[in-house]
Amino acid sequence: MKTSITHGHGFLINTKFSRGREYHFHYHFELIDLQNMLTLRVLLVTVTVVTCTEGLNVKLKGTLESSLKSQNTVNILVSFGSSETVLNSLNSKSFLNRNERLNGVKSILSAQAVKIQKPVLDFLSSKKSVTTYKSFWILNIIAVENADQDLIDTLSNFEEVEEIWEDEIVYLNQPMKSNKVVKRLGQDFGPEWGINAIRAPQAWFQGYNGSGIIIGSVDTGARGTHEAIQHAFVGKYGWYDPHESTKTKTPTDTNGHGTHTIGTMIGTNGIGVAPGAKWMSCRAFLGNTAELSIILSCFQFMFCPFDVDGTNSDCTKAPHIINNSWASGANGVSLYKAAITVLHAVGIIPVWASGNEGKNGCNSTKSPGDGNVLSIGSVGQSDSVSYFSGIGPGGFSMLYGTKPDLVAPGEDTLSAGVGSDNFYIKYNGTSMATPHVSGAIAILLQKNPNLTYDEIRKVLIAGADPAQGPGLNCGGIPESTVPNHAYGHGRINTLQSLTLIPCDCNDKDCKDEKCKGSSASTQLVPTMMISLLIFKLLHSVIIL
Repeated sequence: MKTSITHGHGFLINTKFSRGREYHFHYHFELIDLQNMLTLRVLLVTVTVVTCTEGLNVKLKGTLESSLKSQNTVNILVSFGSSETVLNSLNSKSFLNRNERLNGVKSILSAQAVKIQKPVLDFLSSKKSVTTYKSFWILNIIAVENADQDLIDTLSNFEEVEEIWEDEIVYLNQPMKSNKVVKRLGQDFGPEWGINAIRAPQAWFQGYNGSGIIIGSVDTGARGTHEAIQHAFVGKYGWYDPHESTKTKTPTDTNGHGTHTIGTMIGTNGIGVAPGAKWMSCRAFLGNTAELSIILSCFQFMFCPFDVDGTNSDCTKAPHIINNSWASGANGVSLYKAAITVLHAVGIIPVWASGNEGKNGCNSTKSPGDGNVLSIGSVGQSDSVSYFSGIGPGGFSMLYGTKPDLVAPGEDTLSAGVGSDNFYIKYNGTSMATPHVSGAIAILLQKNPNLTYDEIRKVLIAGADPAQGPGLNCGGIPESTVPNHAYGHGRINTLQSLTLIPCDCNDKDCKDEKCKGSSASTQLVPTMMISLLIFKLLHSVIIL
C-alpha cells in the first residue's frame, strides 16, 4: 500500500491479487478540517488491472501453466516453502557430531512438514478423485499425480501453499559410447588414464584410497554383482528403487550408466579413483528419464537411509558424498537450490555434472550444476575441455560464481558395464568426469573426515592443474582468466589437494606436526598455499 498527501489532498494505492490479475485501487481524497476534526472525502476511485494473462495463477511455476493448456491432467509438486529459513537458524555447534546433526535436522524438517502440510493432506485424503500423492519432509513438498485445473486452483488457494510446480521429467546426461572392451574375471590392467591423470595412485601409495568413506549414487542403479564393485557395497541400508513398477531388493541396473559411474568412483581392476571407499545407490532413472518426485525420493533416502524393506530408517547411514551424473533441461531451477541447501545442512557433499550441451556454447551448464555444488566439466587426455562439456555461466552465477567449478577426465573412460559381471565399456561424458571428483573427495575425507564442503572445495581448487578451453568468452570472462566458465579453476589433482590437508588431529594415527595443539580444520586455510608451493617446488626438482 502506498499513500501520498500534499496540501490537504492525496491518494492511496492498494494492490490486490486475484487469479493472476494484479489490481491497483487508486483512492483520490481530500482532508477537510471541521473544527480541528479531520474528515476524509473520497473524490474518485479508479481501478487499474496492470497484469496478467486471463486465468494465470501466480503460484504456478515453471512449465505447469503451459502444460495445462495442452493436457487435462498434470503430475504436480505442491511446495509449502523452502526450509532454508529453518536450516539457517540452526547452530552447527549445537550438535555434537555428524550423526547427531543428521538425526536432529531430520526431526526438525519432519515436524515442520507434518504441521504445515496437514490441511492440504486432509483435503487430499477427502477427495475420492485423488488417488496417488506422497509427502516429502526433505523439501516440505507433496507430490500429486493426475491433477486437473480445478484441483490445482483449489490447492493454490490454501494459504500454506507457496508454489506449485509440474513434476517434470529429467533426462540423463546420455554418454557417448566409445569402443567396447571386455576383460576376463580377476584381471587387473593397472590404473586407467583418467585415474593416473588426477594422480590418485600416488595418494594410494601414501595410504589414502577412500577407506571409511561412503559415496551415494543417484543414477540408473547398479549391477551389484560386478567384479569391480561388489566388494564395496554398503549392504542393508545401501539400495532403494522408488519405482513401483520395478522395485527390487538388490541393486539392479538395466541401463549401465549408474554401474559405470560407480566403477569410476570405487572400482577395482584399475578403473576406480577410491577403491577403498563404499557405495550406495538409489535408482532414480529408468532408461534415460526420471520424474523430479522420484529424484526427491532418492535425496530423502540418501539423507536418511532405510533398509531394503523400506523400514527402520537410520540417518547415521547417510553417505558423505552424493555423485549426480545428470542435469535438468534448464538452469536457475529453485527447487534444486532448496534441496542442495538441505544436503549442505547435514554435511553431505553434492557433486554434479555440468551437462553434455557444451556444443551449444556459453550458458549450457544446467541445474543443478549451476547451483551451490561442485559442478564438474570434462577434459580429454590433453587437458583440453571436451566439446560436449557444459559451459557457464549458469542461472545462479551471481550467487555461486563461475561454473563449472573444476574439470576432470571424461573421455574414453573405461569402467564397469552391465553386460556381465566381468564386462567393461568405455564412455565419454561429463557423467564420466564427475565420479572422478567424487572419488577424489573420498580420498581427501579419509585423511580428515571433518572437512566441510567449503574446505574440500578450497583444497580441490588450490591443488588443480591448468586446463585449456575452447576459446570462448562466456559471461565476459576470457579463458586466460582463472576461474572461467569453460574449465573453472582447472583439472583436479588428487595428490596436490591431499598434500594441503592436515590429518584429523583426533585420529590417533595422525602424525601431522601442524595439528599439534589445534584442530585440523582450523589449520587448513593458513597452511594451504604454503603446502602447495612446497609441493610444486619439490615436484619441479624431481622432474629436472
